[in-house]
Amino acid sequence: MPELGRQLRLFRRAGLALVLLTGVLLFWIEPVKCFRSVPFRIKLASFFVLAVSPPLRTRLTTILWWALWLAIIFASRWIGYF
Repeated sequence: MPELGRQLRLFRRAGLALVLLTGVLLFWIEPVKCFRSVPFRIKLASFFVLAVSPPLRTRLTTILWWALWLAIIFASRWIGYF
């Protein structure tokens, strides 16, 4: 499994960069709406935890990592409705 993590490192970094870029652009367009949005805050908190989390070494951290990515995805979708 560690070999797979090394192979996917580039994709993880590219995904992280894409999420950051689109998030900055979204915030730039409607900062007041985003600042008042609870889903936006959930997305930022989840993203921060992912950014500072250690590498995937155990099953528990893998499950947490996937749960946080799902939270980011759903929060991103909810931003437009709340």
